[in-house]
Amino acid sequence: MKKRVWLIIGIIGIIVSVCMATGVFADDQGSEEGVTETVTDAATDAGAGTDSGTTLGTDWKEEFASDKQAIKEQKETIQQNAGAAKDEEQVLKDQIQAAVQNKDFETAKQLKSQMKSTHQENLQQRDADKTALQDARQEMKDDRKAARQAGKRKRTIQK
Repeated sequence: MKKRVWLIIGIIGIIVSVCMATGVFADDQGSEEGVTETVTDAATDAGAGTDSGTTLGTDWKEEFASDKQAIKEQKETIQQNAGAAKDEEQVLKDQIQAAVQNKDFETAKQLKSQMKSTHQENLQQRDADKTALQDARQEMKDDRKAARQAGKRKRTIQK
């Protein structure tokens, strides 16, 4: 029974790979009108017929590199902010413990309220950092998608 299942899965895999290799599922085999629009868009994007394909590719690579660097810097900033927040909260905890040991409960109470407000600020900062990082990642995904579309347009022109 298991051998039959694996045999069927293997056959389906071979069929799918053959279909993919022959271009049965290709998206760019549309109508002539769609191809004409694509060629026109690509010519416009490529500088109205000038050979800027290599420049276009280089620009995308530079943009990807800058996006990656920006994300890396944001991650480092987030880590630094998190470390600073952790240290700040630890200092307040230590001060609270020292106040309790000295039986200075009023100071301990004030420090606890200060720690709560500091903690809330740190959480808000963390959420803002997280959102900014997600936005940067989404921008990079959008850039990659645009580059793929430009590549498809360029291939359509060359056909």
